[in-house]
Amino acid sequence: ISEAYARRDETINYCLKIMDEELDKKNKKLQEDPDDFDVKNSIFTQESIVSMNSFLIT
Repeated sequence: ISEAYARRDETINYCLKIMDEELDKKNKKLQEDPDDFDVKNSIFTQESIVSMNSFLIT
């Protein structure tokens, strides 16, 4: 069972890392064009998903 939990944690951490990288890219785009509401909405949505996933995992 502990091996399964370790693999689960690795998978979760990998997914969170990918999502963080995507958020970093979007934040850079937003710095280039602060009035881009599509990027702002996308960032908000993705941050909400990350927060919800983090909440559900713990």
